Amino acid sequence: MPLAMIRTVRTYDCRDISNISINWFGDITAELTFSQFPLPDGHTYLTPGGFSVSLYKTDIENDTFAQVFHYGGVDSHPDPEPFNLVQAFSDHGWPSFYNGVAFLEVSFAAGSSFPESYPLEEASGNIDSAILVIDGTVIPEPSSFLIITVGAFWIRKYSNRNL
Repeated sequence: MPLAMIRTVRTYDCRDISNISINWFGDITAELTFSQFPLPDGHTYLTPGGFSVSLYKTDIENDTFAQVFHYGGVDSHPDPEPFNLVQAFSDHGWPSFYNGVAFLEVSFAAGSSFPESYPLEEASGNIDSAILVIDGTVIPEPSSFLIITVGAFWIRKYSNRNL
């Protein structure tokens, strides 16, 4: 898994968004960390690996308006810990989806924050599938209405001739 993956989410103009969630599954393996200072269980400990999914208003990383996290891997170490989740983003009014564009970043992080520690086994993560679900009212572009209207007139015109 790369450190970060950023994708542009393009939607139709949406209004009345009630929920944005991510339906995702994969697995996480924890990091085995060595500490120079003795701990109650010795010199090693497990640090969970974790994914974060962030939604941005623009392509500037400080512009986050919603995030979800999932950490794991400790309970099943050394084997990967599978996950299959539906997680809702917290509601912040969803301003970026009103103009049809937002940015989505998926990142993986693990590791100890202690300077006296270093990893013996790196944490790893794998996402097999991820689907972003947006519940709201889609407002089609004006050209969509034109196509529907012309199609309806064409069907009516040619269906009357065959009667």
